[in-house]
Amino acid sequence: MKRFSLIIVSVVLAGTALLSMSLFSTKKQQSENQIVTAIIADEPPRPDYDAPAFSTIGGAKGMKQPVHKTSATMPTLAEQLNTLKGRAFVREIDGFWRTCISEQNCDNLLSELETYLSHDRYELVKNFQQLNNQWQQSIGNLLFDEQQTLASRIAQLKADAHRIWGPLASVILDDEFALYDFSLQAEQLNNEPIQNYLASFEELLQTWQGKEQALGLDSNQAKFERAVALIPNAIDEAERQAIVNKLKQTYLTPAESDAIDTRQHQVTQQQSLVRDYQSELQQLESELSQQRATIYANLSALQWQQHHQQQIANFRREFFAD
Repeated sequence: MKRFSLIIVSVVLAGTALLSMSLFSTKKQQSENQIVTAIIADEPPRPDYDAPAFSTIGGAKGMKQPVHKTSATMPTLAEQLNTLKGRAFVREIDGFWRTCISEQNCDNLLSELETYLSHDRYELVKNFQQLNNQWQQSIGNLLFDEQQTLASRIAQLKADAHRIWGPLASVILDDEFALYDFSLQAEQLNNEPIQNYLASFEELLQTWQGKEQALGLDSNQAKFERAVALIPNAIDEAERQAIVNKLKQTYLTPAESDAIDTRQHQVTQQQSLVRDYQSELQQLESELSQQRATIYANLSALQWQQHHQQQIANFRREFFAD
């Protein structure tokens, strides 16, 4: 019968409810993003593909956190807290709180820190845990109308951020705000002549030079993935493939390009298998429904349920057999 490899898990079943996905992607775009990523690697898409909306403000899991062992490091710490932005800023705040909690000396360390920091930055550090909890709750309750434009969604999110984080919202969420603004500019690629797509994408990257890591564009492969995901949906397949080929030549090595072609073939085969499975299962369900009304009409509800489950199990076993 038909071989059904594990790649299907990352292509058909993959999908998360990240806030970033609701911000930046329609269902069709989400599906395309999943497929593009699955083509390039066996693993699921990276969480920063569209970058979460700072839902893990304390730092990424597994990321080494700074530890400030004694107050002797306070001037250095204060300099960092007075100048850093985004995730680097958050890591320093997180390190401060880890240290003071472990030393059971938060009040004294906060008092010392106050002499070094600007008022706004001190208040943010002091109230960080409370503000972070409010932010997590806000993200959890945030709903978008399906008809909302990307600009409207981002404006709503930024308004909530400023309401909670105050005047330093754009500082602590610097990386996330950069991604949102980048995404708004990327929408303009839909208005460019399709023959200028590659040049327009490269111009967009130049505009955001220095923010590659925050945008998840710190490798040529990541740039290729994003460029493919941003190709306008309105163009025909031949034009799309021509653009993809140009992007391969620009951002990928020959080996990487060949690997993508191989994976694309595998994905196409898997999608065909899924369609065959769904079609044949639907046909079987229709036949069973007819049998229930005729030759098996005398079975009790329990007997019919057992028979139905057995038929479905037999079908699946045979379909997925080697």
